[in-house]
Amino acid sequence: MDWALLAAVGVAAVVGGYLGARLMNRRLNAGHVKKLIAVLLLLLAGKLLTAPLLSPSPEIPQRTDSCPTTTPRPSIPGPAFRWAVGLNPGHLQGL
Repeated sequence: MDWALLAAVGVAAVVGGYLGARLMNRRLNAGHVKKLIAVLLLLLAGKLLTAPLLSPSPEIPQRTDSCPTTTPRPSIPGPAFRWAVGLNPGHLQGL
């Protein structure tokens, strides 16, 4: 961890918070602060809603090998399936 960078960012955050609080208490009333926060939240919501529309869709890489991704299913049900549904070998004549 870069401790010098952490200290510099921490000091900047404290100074910025102090100056911002003084500015907001001295120059702005409560109505202006509420409107400022509302506008910022609306801008953020607009960005979140339009970001998927404006960003390009990721390309899905295609497989180049001829290897199947899944194993083929057997055409005749196995013995566990036949037992579970109550089929006897005579019922499998038509399959």
